[in-house]
Amino acid sequence: MKAKISLIALLGLFLIGAVSCKKKDDPASPTPVPVKKGITITPASVSLKPGETAVLTATLTQIEGAIDWTVEPAEGVISLDPSGAGSTKCGIEAIGEGTATVTATCGEYKATCTVEVKNAEIKHPTVQPTEGMITIAFLAPEVSCDGLVINMFGDFQDNNTEDTSYEASVYDGTQWPGWYVVTFPDNDGSGTAQGKLCPQALGSGVGTWNYQAKDFDIIEGPAERVGDMGSDAIKCNDGCVGKVIYVNVKQWSGDPCSVPFPGGDVEFNIILTNEFPEGFDISTIQIAVAHWDVGQDELTYDFTYVGPGYKFTGIVADFPAGQQYKYNIQYTPDGGEPSGWIWEKGDDRSVPYSGKTEDEVAVWESEPWNPIPGGTGKFTITFSEGCNMAQYEKVIFTGNFAEESWGDSQREMTKEADNVYSWEGEFPDNFMYKVIGRTEGAEDAWIGPGDNWKFDGATFEQSWTCE
Repeated sequence: MKAKISLIALLGLFLIGAVSCKKKDDPASPTPVPVKKGITITPASVSLKPGETAVLTATLTQIEGAIDWTVEPAEGVISLDPSGAGSTKCGIEAIGEGTATVTATCGEYKATCTVEVKNAEIKHPTVQPTEGMITIAFLAPEVSCDGLVINMFGDFQDNNTEDTSYEASVYDGTQWPGWYVVTFPDNDGSGTAQGKLCPQALGSGVGTWNYQAKDFDIIEGPAERVGDMGSDAIKCNDGCVGKVIYVNVKQWSGDPCSVPFPGGDVEFNIILTNEFPEGFDISTIQIAVAHWDVGQDELTYDFTYVGPGYKFTGIVADFPAGQQYKYNIQYTPDGGEPSGWIWEKGDDRSVPYSGKTEDEVAVWESEPWNPIPGGTGKFTITFSEGCNMAQYEKVIFTGNFAEESWGDSQREMTKEADNVYSWEGEFPDNFMYKVIGRTEGAEDAWIGPGDNWKFDGATFEQSWTCE
């Protein structure tokens, strides 16, 4: 009997012990792991080729708020397109080779995604160089017409398409996408050259800068891509004579199958879609067509309201063959002086083969009826060490000084210190400017951004970093 009681007692103690192990305050019980606050980006890394896109998704954990998307570097590698202000999703598009870091920020919390952009490897043929000559082998993109003539224009011909140019020949028997080769001499004996590949429709007979290699990569060889006259050129470096430079041309700047305007009278129809101030007198507007040969032609025009803007029609006689153009505008307020010429913002336009244009213009370099006034001042520009300013004999300040656009545009700058240059004097309304490095016997070099610096009416100091 006693044995039974002892067994029951022991069983009771075991049950009590078993119940006590389940208590939450028992130190032997596992402690829940706290969820970490913050942001994560999916995917955490992306590899793309230029032109490809992807979508990044940010996830918030135990935090709330709008997300700010940023990228470093801000230009050149990718572009961002968030799906909305504060959105958790952000589209990216690859632009050029390089590595970028995308950051999603919400308050004090951040997460990053690394994006690598790399061109697809292109296998090129083995082209034999010509002794004493410069050779460029390039892959040309597909076009719609039956044939192209592709010329090399460059500093060996003083940037004049009427001088000698060098025609490329098809290398592999396939026009496009296919390989071409152009060979040309080292005319000045410098061992270097700089130029652009310019296609034109077969049989057009008009040499023109209108269509040129806009988007291209140097695949192999002693060359680099450099800025030149508002677009990029192929620069053959020292030692390129007797070598082959391989280039992948991905895009022409325009449709080379469109036969250039052969020259003659052109009817310009310009539709201004700007918002005009209340009570604005449209008859006070003057429009001019600007092009390289003569500066600009002021239009004698008729205008009509076409809603939502005004259409101006005028004729320019004997417009040069193959020339591109932009518009300039000025107006004269009641009882006042002309505002000064203001450039149309954007790329140059091409005259249709028919010689009859119809263009809409909404954006100018500044607002024509609220112009930035001219005056007198000192402009100081500081260049980085990478610009190597010591290589130039002169540094030239160029801008739209003359009333007729950019005529009489160049002024020599004064060296203030190493890589620091200034110019002081009078400047016109709506002033814009760039800087040229000049050495006798060598090609002028544009120094600074691709676009002209636009004077904002207050800033007299600029800086520029060369790679």
